Amino acid sequence: MIQFLGFLLFLVVALCGFWGIIFFATMAISWIPFWVANTRKEKAGIITAEDPRPILPNQEGITVLFKK
Repeated sequence: MIQFLGFLLFLVVALCGFWGIIFFATMAISWIPFWVANTRKEKAGIITAEDPRPILPNQEGITVLFKK
């Protein structure tokens, strides 16, 4: 009986692992066209990266209590 339960547990774990790999693979495949399109737009100058935020002490609303 315990061997049968162990076998069922093995099947469940194997199936979950299999479907997890398939899920992540399809997710990666579906993102490739978006990545290529954004790369083309960025090279063409249609979209640009956002300006980086200022460092924490230079942000509005931040008070520095201690400074070396």
